[in-house]
Amino acid sequence: MGDWLVNAGKIDAAQLQRVRDLHTEKGGLFGPLLVQLGFVSERDLADAVANSAGLRMAEPVDYEGAA
Repeated sequence: MGDWLVNAGKIDAAQLQRVRDLHTEKGGLFGPLLVQLGFVSERDLADAVANSAGLRMAEPVDYEGAA
C-alpha cells in the first residue's frame, strides 16, 4: 500500500519511511498513521486499500438513481 501511494504521487519516499519507522516503533495500523500525520486523506487511503485488494472505489454513478 505504501509503495502504491508513492507511485501514485500521494506521498514521497521520506514520508513513507517516516510512517514505517513509527509503525515499527509504536505499532498500530499503518493506514491510520498516514492519515493522522496528514500525509494522505481518508479517501486516498481507501483508494490504496481498494487497489491493493484488486478492487475499485464505488462512485456515485455506481448507484441506481445517482445524478
